[in-house]
Amino acid sequence: MTISIDTITIEARRPDVLAEFWTALLGYQRVDHPTDSIRLDDPSGGGPTLLLQPGTDRPPSRKNRIHFDLRPTDQAAAVELALRLGALHCDVGQTGAESWIVMADPEGNEFCVLQSVAGRPDHDLPFVDEHVTSVAASADTVWQVLLDNLDRQFSRVSATVYTRFVGCAEVAASGPRPLVEGSSVPGFRVVTIVPLTEIVLEGRHRFSTYRLTFRVDQRSSTESRLRAETRASFPGIAGECYRRVVIASGGHAILVRRLMSGVRRKAEFSVDTISS
Repeated sequence: MTISIDTITIEARRPDVLAEFWTALLGYQRVDHPTDSIRLDDPSGGGPTLLLQPGTDRPPSRKNRIHFDLRPTDQAAAVELALRLGALHCDVGQTGAESWIVMADPEGNEFCVLQSVAGRPDHDLPFVDEHVTSVAASADTVWQVLLDNLDRQFSRVSATVYTRFVGCAEVAASGPRPLVEGSSVPGFRVVTIVPLTEIVLEGRHRFSTYRLTFRVDQRSSTESRLRAETRASFPGIAGECYRRVVIASGGHAILVRRLMSGVRRKAEFSVDTISS
């Protein structure tokens, strides 16, 4: 069995105003609906339907618990268009170092304009592998454990020695903790963080340029999925030799799976401790 999101319903004070905004921003089309709600469909059929339902006259009084993350082909152009259509920049506590831009539609509903696809750090590197594990814990718990484990594991003395040996650009931990965009650990710099969802680390040394992306998906209130994707290039003869030693040998996969297993065990232990 598969389940997909068909419709997202938004309670609106002025459905007509929101309909004009979202159709112009997303390229959606207004479709007849049997009630006084306004239905907006993606003409390509790829996105979910938006249903704007007449509701309360009160404006939002606090940060939304659910919001849209929009992925444009051009982030700057998308932000400019949103502003022209009536959106505003929105401060929800971001530091200013994030790769996404927080905005609010004409009724104050927050949404984020993400980095363009071409600007994503994994766009230009060949795929190496991906590992997946299920964790009997909430996404919030898994996320906190993941950040802590990444910081601890990559900052060990043995990791620091290795990064110096291969000539990594990042050889010491620096920046704010918990990890945020711009923070670094030996061998990696954090280039993107989508809280509770995704962290992208990149690095380079004499033999390779690489990116490691961890994603956390909430499957239910008590189960999450943790994924780790690696992309890398290995230029030249020296790079190819390094690839055979680290990737083809299975050594990289073992280390990634070991890190993920550590996250799973610690997250599940945390849940068991709280439950008892």
